[in-house]
Amino acid sequence: TTRVRWAADFIRNFELEIGKELTEGMRQPRNLLRLTNAIQSIEDEGLAYLRDVFEQFVNAIEFRLVDFPALLTSFDSFFQSAQKRLEQIDYGFPSDLENLKRTFRHPSGLVIETCHGIKGEEFEVVICFGALQGRIPNWQRVIPDDIDDAEEARRLLYVVASRAKKHLHFFSEDGRTTNSGRPYQASTELACVSFEYDDLPS
Repeated sequence: TTRVRWAADFIRNFELEIGKELTEGMRQPRNLLRLTNAIQSIEDEGLAYLRDVFEQFVNAIEFRLVDFPALLTSFDSFFQSAQKRLEQIDYGFPSDLENLKRTFRHPSGLVIETCHGIKGEEFEVVICFGALQGRIPNWQRVIPDDIDDAEEARRLLYVVASRAKKHLHFFSEDGRTTNSGRPYQASTELACVSFEYDDLPS
């Protein structure tokens, strides 16, 4: 299910970037996943492997990089900068395929991240603390007149909430104060939500 959602996100963003739709078959997330699962490469060096499977992929979806200069520039820039970094003596990162794959494996244990940094990740359990007005969104985003703080709060809370696969916990804790000494209040967007257990006897 997660991979199907990722594929759908890719299709939507890719079509927005190139300004046209993929072929009818490739617009189906499951078809796109079948394609990526079928791609194989005999390359055993990390960057060569990435370049090979990427080129196989764009050919399979009948897409020509040369027709999109901005994407072609990004493609070349990525591989050039990656190669330059690998060649630095003090970088010391192995460039073989197994080590490359290891860098993309999902970390286990506890991951601590910001609302912005968690975007694109996914976890079994997500615990968000500091869900306070002035923290979500941050005062620096609230003060400018051109920022809708309610909309910004909803956007951030959605980012956090959509990262949880099974369990989601929000905390608007007491005892925290602003620099001027005023106590923080619960984020307005959370405070207006009612739950059945709000009125349970203590």
